[in-house]
Amino acid sequence: MSVHSHSAAQHPAATPEFPRHVVTAVLVSHDGDRWLPQALSGLLGQERPVQNAVGADTGSTDESAQLLTEALGDDHVLHLARRSGFGT
Repeated sequence: MSVHSHSAAQHPAATPEFPRHVVTAVLVSHDGDRWLPQALSGLLGQERPVQNAVGADTGSTDESAQLLTEALGDDHVLHLARRSGFGT
């Protein structure tokens, strides 16, 4: 599952043209490997796909950072300190 594998070309009838509307999704994870696969599947499988997806892992001790990286790509995942607050 990759943000790049869910392009508008795969859903031509369901994806309206919004040339000035860019949607960026930010998915923050903290020790969420039990719910993260379902959240990523929902995010990447939408009828109206996002143009940009960014993952932010806050120092998870489980496989969350790896799941985000596998789904979104290493260049779309921020690795933050465990005690990072929501505003960070």
